[in-house]
Amino acid sequence: MGKVFDPFFTTKAMGEGSGFGLSTAFGFLQQSGGNISVKSRQGEWTSFTLYLPVAIEHSPAHQTRLAGSKGDVHYSGAVLLVEDDSGVRDVATQLLLEAGFTVIVANDGNSGLERFNKNPNIDLVFSDIMMPGGMNGIDMAKRVLQEKPATPILLATGYTQQSLKDKLMNQTI
Repeated sequence: MGKVFDPFFTTKAMGEGSGFGLSTAFGFLQQSGGNISVKSRQGEWTSFTLYLPVAIEHSPAHQTRLAGSKGDVHYSGAVLLVEDDSGVRDVATQLLLEAGFTVIVANDGNSGLERFNKNPNIDLVFSDIMMPGGMNGIDMAKRVLQEKPATPILLATGYTQQSLKDKLMNQTI
């Protein structure tokens, strides 16, 4: 119960779910001024209660938010997106495309490095840290920076364990 809203936490078998749905719902509700709660009896039932804020149409705040919607801003450039989870990769790809970026996709560190070397016009690397296949995001970032030292790299992870944080804080890229 304590991890149900953590990103990538799932009780499903590998490949049957990303564990991203409840954390997305939780984040959306929190950002919207709402909340979500859960009650469960193991093996029998689970109940989620959504608390949504009251919407006031035609309020100045509502109109300001609409005027500043994502349709007003477009970006450009090529982003290498490296993510092993297909659901997360698809969502991130769609968001980057909608923002105006060209997206080059890879599903692990080895293929990410290969695509980076084949595409000299990549402006940014956005990679998961924890990936299968022998090369994690940190290792891939080190290799990318050896090839092109000025490359901006954004590393992300859904893991929240303190041991992983401690390990990452002691790494030098």
